Amino acid sequence: MHKQPLVTGVALLIAALASMASPASAAVVHRYNFNGNVNDSAGTAHGTLIDAGVLPSATFTAGQLDLTGNVGNGSNNIVEDAYVNLPNDIISAAATTNGALTLELWATVSTTRTWQRIVDFGSSNDGEDASNGAQNVNYLYISPNHGRFNNGVATEVHQPDVAFEVGLNGPLQNNRQFHIVGTYDHNDTTAGPNGTTKLYLDGTLLGSVELAPNVDLRTIVNHNNWIGRSQWPDPLFDGLINEFRIHNTAVTQAQVTQGAAFGPDVVNPNGLVSLEVNKSTGAITLKNTATAPLAIDQYRIASAGGALSLANWNSLDDQNYDAIDGPDLGSVPGDSLGEGWDQAGGSSVNQLVEQFLGSGGSSIAAGESISLGNAFNTSIFGAGNDGDLQFSFAVNSGALIASTVTYVGGGGGQPGDFDADGDVDGNDFLVWQRGLGTTHSAATLATWKANFGAPAVAAAGAVPEPGSAVLLLTAGVLAVWRRSRT
Repeated sequence: MHKQPLVTGVALLIAALASMASPASAAVVHRYNFNGNVNDSAGTAHGTLIDAGVLPSATFTAGQLDLTGNVGNGSNNIVEDAYVNLPNDIISAAATTNGALTLELWATVSTTRTWQRIVDFGSSNDGEDASNGAQNVNYLYISPNHGRFNNGVATEVHQPDVAFEVGLNGPLQNNRQFHIVGTYDHNDTTAGPNGTTKLYLDGTLLGSVELAPNVDLRTIVNHNNWIGRSQWPDPLFDGLINEFRIHNTAVTQAQVTQGAAFGPDVVNPNGLVSLEVNKSTGAITLKNTATAPLAIDQYRIASAGGALSLANWNSLDDQNYDAIDGPDLGSVPGDSLGEGWDQAGGSSVNQLVEQFLGSGGSSIAAGESISLGNAFNTSIFGAGNDGDLQFSFAVNSGALIASTVTYVGGGGGQPGDFDADGDVDGNDFLVWQRGLGTTHSAATLATWKANFGAPAVAAAGAVPEPGSAVLLLTAGVLAVWRRSRT
């Protein structure tokens, strides 16, 4: 009679674990890193480089497919320019596994050409190897210079005479590499019953749109699968493609962020540079939880509530982390600007900012943890309580990438209890006054005012028996009485 609940419990546990697991087959199924060819380094769907001219329009430059030699031939009249032809059915096969797919790439536009494609998959009106138009058929693409987005980046899943597209109004900047990700997910019905299309640029979600209702990516006709060519008579792509990947699932925001940070040479880093904050001691630790090193050249820790401590911040500048001896009169690494990390002006109780002025960034090894001191002022939100910290960093002097803040440590305290004695009173105001401009600000004074008079917070621990509680209370009263007599 006692065995059935045990079996049921085990079954429920197994079911719960199964629901938490990601699809076993979720992966990068095709990867084109253009190391001298257009081969698929993750699978066997090797491409074919089509270069129509007498002189080559396509080259391989520093691990990139270089199509800057293209002169603007239309996709229906290629006499000189180049593109890559990928195998038939590459999209439908990828989408069939999990009902979703992701197109991820790193590309640089050399010349703005309206409607040029980085990638285009599907068919045209006249079928295979024709680019005379496609208003009557299904296809999907990513364009860096979309005509309806003022030459901005966009992606579209098209069904006959209807465009379901999302993008960023442009024009997109030339001669700068961008990380572009499109996800196409029949399982995500937030935008529509057939699924959701999302577009990301450099780690940031630009927006989402309903996946075309009459298109099933698992059965779409896709025999025109091209890098750099369109289903329409649009110009061939003019720029460089560093890497192109096809995933057989819709990647998450966290995976997009990792791709933007680590770039095209690292697959599945499974982590990121992030912050760990001890909410009891105030210790802040910079951690690389990934399986690969990451070179960063800026970071910012922000707190709208003023919960940062300049006095207790042990910056990378203070530690001479990754410092070098530059061409100055001194001989000590890091003793001058530009010799490593430098604290940025404007650091305060609301933000801590550092920049690495050396070339190539400052490398943080896989699994490395770096203490930044007790820079979290626990008294603002109460010792043991989570704060409002936000963390971001940059690579290659690019835009800041938002990352995570994880809080560790013990039970909660009282916000405004700056002297950590368990209550909020006049003594805490004196602590605020002495720390004004360093550990405290007007924002922390507001915290004190909002909680003034709050009683002491009991320490976490065992709850005493009723009789013991009475004894403890009596002892407390006697202790107060005795102190008042001395």
